[in-house]
Amino acid sequence: MVNVPPAPLVPPDVDLRDFAFMPLDVVRLRDSDISAKATAEEFRCAVLLWCASWHQVPAGSLPDDDAILSNLAGFGRAVGEWKKHRDGALWKWIKCSDGRLYHPVVAEKAVESWQAKKRQRDRTEAARAARLSQRPSSPVTIDVTEQVPRAARSSQPPNEPVTNSVTERKARNERLSQTHADDVTEIVTSSKGQGQYKGQGEIDNLPAQRPVPRAPAESDRPESERPPDPGAAPAKSELDRVEDACRAALGSAQPQDLVIGPMVEIVRKFGQERVSLCLASEARRPREKPIRTWKIWARIVVESIGSSASPAGPAERLISLGFGGVEMPEANLAAAIERWRRAPASWMRNVWGPPPDENRTIRKFAAERGIELTKIGDAA
Repeated sequence: MVNVPPAPLVPPDVDLRDFAFMPLDVVRLRDSDISAKATAEEFRCAVLLWCASWHQVPAGSLPDDDAILSNLAGFGRAVGEWKKHRDGALWKWIKCSDGRLYHPVVAEKAVESWQAKKRQRDRTEAARAARLSQRPSSPVTIDVTEQVPRAARSSQPPNEPVTNSVTERKARNERLSQTHADDVTEIVTSSKGQGQYKGQGEIDNLPAQRPVPRAPAESDRPESERPPDPGAAPAKSELDRVEDACRAALGSAQPQDLVIGPMVEIVRKFGQERVSLCLASEARRPREKPIRTWKIWARIVVESIGSSASPAGPAERLISLGFGGVEMPEANLAAAIERWRRAPASWMRNVWGPPPDENRTIRKFAAERGIELTKIGDAA
């Protein structure tokens, strides 16, 4: 009997490459067979392959190729070394009919995350559709029928209708305005030579005043060009545009959070370009813990822009640490060096690079500021 491989455990369109985090069922992992039976090296490879599969398409799958798997598991081109640990590292992975490997638990978490993402988008689209359905489908045309005064009716032919449209009223007002302007011109012109403006120059030499053009009303602009109402629910296109721009600005610091609403309000207030610049700057700051929600990022942007807008002294000089483009304000760097002198383990090497006594850039900074680089324990 021929063994038929099962169907893929994840739909082919499940793409979670914009999810920087993946869920971990700690109890399930703690009590699993791989925790009890796998070697340390096999367990390390297994965790790396789980993480790598999260950003494959479809999510939760891996290619059945030892050269690629060796690289993803941290062995590079040493395929032979990888094969020594292959069976333990691929614990519970199964090959499906599309030729790819799937892990049931990782696939389950991938499908749950994908469905949550779709539900969030559906809720946003439903809110947008509900808002649009409340708008009038066509512009309202006002046709005013008013009772003409008795004196005016008596001057009209008996069979003439007495209904005035808005257009007729507008034309009548324009004629009245023009008549009034003509009367004023006639008065001023007739006064010439009678001594009223004697000694003040020739009135005829005054240039005619040009009419002031009316500023276009907000309703005259196409709907696509109007700024969004600050209180209106964001449309799907606005949500997608803000989310894409904010994730691009944050890069690897972007959260897995799907609720982008808090950032939409901030972008409406300050503008996308200003918010993106602020996010890119804040993403480079070293942090002990990653920021996991857009609500927190929105608060950081408000505080950052608010502090930059308030009158303050000159901006503090940023010192490049010579590692991955990381920069740190002078005072913060001096405080970090002092903490390192007292507790060398406090220096976050994976974020800031080599410690002060091994970093040429920091040694130069310390020499300029007269900062001691000897560890307190060594000095004693």
